[in-house]
Amino acid sequence: MQITLIDALVTLREKRAVPQLEELARQPEVLPAVRQQAESGLGQLI
Repeated sequence: MQITLIDALVTLREKRAVPQLEELARQPEVLPAVRQQAESGLGQLI
């Protein structure tokens, strides 16, 4: 579910999501696939 939401935010070019994606990418308790998707999304939004 989180990966789908990240994809949607990136598709919409939602720059307001950047701080939340940064936080997700930093949290060690987040699933590795979700962290990777957050990092990828950040690369596309920044």
